Amino acid sequence: MDEETLAIHFPTRTDDNDNFKSFVFQPERLSINSRVATLPTVAQYQYQIQNFNQFTNNLKSPVLRVKSLQLLRATMSLPIPSIPNSQTTFFYYRLPIKGSGASPSPYYDPDYTQMTSANIKIVRLLSTYTYSPSRYTTATAATYGFNGIFQDYQSITDALNRAAVADPNSATLGAYYTSGDVSFTYDATSQKIIFSGTYIKDISGRPLYYYIPCGFSDPNLPAVQTALTGLLGSTVFQFETGYTLNKRLGYLWNGVNVNEGAPNYGGAPNYTYPIPDFAGFLPWTAKNSYYADSYADLVNTQNVFVYCDIVGGSTQDTNITDNLLAVVPLTNGQLGVQTFQSTLDCPLMKVANNIYEISIMLMTDTGAPLWIPVNGFVNIEFALKY
Repeated sequence: MDEETLAIHFPTRTDDNDNFKSFVFQPERLSINSRVATLPTVAQYQYQIQNFNQFTNNLKSPVLRVKSLQLLRATMSLPIPSIPNSQTTFFYYRLPIKGSGASPSPYYDPDYTQMTSANIKIVRLLSTYTYSPSRYTTATAATYGFNGIFQDYQSITDALNRAAVADPNSATLGAYYTSGDVSFTYDATSQKIIFSGTYIKDISGRPLYYYIPCGFSDPNLPAVQTALTGLLGSTVFQFETGYTLNKRLGYLWNGVNVNEGAPNYGGAPNYTYPIPDFAGFLPWTAKNSYYADSYADLVNTQNVFVYCDIVGGSTQDTNITDNLLAVVPLTNGQLGVQTFQSTLDCPLMKVANNIYEISIMLMTDTGAPLWIPVNGFVNIEFALKY
């Protein structure tokens, strides 16, 4: 809009040199929503068509000479899974045993030098992006562990056990997946999930493998995650650095902390790789099961970080350097409707003066996109001053 047109809508008073306000181009409130946004019909991945984490509204009438803007109200319907699809893979080591003493003996040491990417295996919940029970017969679908809405710890434990026994891509995954190799148990007393390896022995009673849950920042994970993505594609496997299903289930060893030592049976530690301290689990057979360090987290995200392209450098945060409109705390879980009413008067001053369109982007606590299915709805209402 040129200066001549602006002058028509904002004539200058001659008595006190104050500007009139426009009845058309200066609303006190402005509402935008995801329903009127144009959704993509072509994208690199199908889930980018069926879900959104950002949308743009072209304004019917431009908003001119804006001085400040702030979030007034936000409502969101959240048909999203309990576990983010980028955190649905559980990683563990299956280590060969290095025997000591006469056979059979309960004190066989794991060969910690074998804690390499070659000995990492996985159990995964099937992503809601890609997998649907409708792709399989009813009986077959019932054998798989799908990601979804988990109302309690027992329900996710049941899904994990199905996933540990059957995976629709087991042949392609090859050595990364072994059916029936591990299992999960929910302990109602401690309310924690227990990870257990299969106690396999040879004919002499010698244990064959030792099982260790991977740390969520294990330095071997990037190579394994890259290999898994190469096998099934980045639609199936999506990963966040520092976040795994292990961490979601409450296994909190980071995988790099050298202060957590290896089991020591009276001699010098015979390992070169930091592992969690399970020395209290003796004899060896008892060390096949590990309680989670904390309680499982079945909340997809605690907050929605709302970014808006017109707020410029008014805000900064740890996820993206600028354009943060507001952080909306979620008080409703999955399948709920979040309503947020701002009680703060904290207008953002470094905003676009003339606004013709507005783009919104939604992120989670971890800085990942908050993908909402297209049957969900997001409405954002602004308060503006001129």
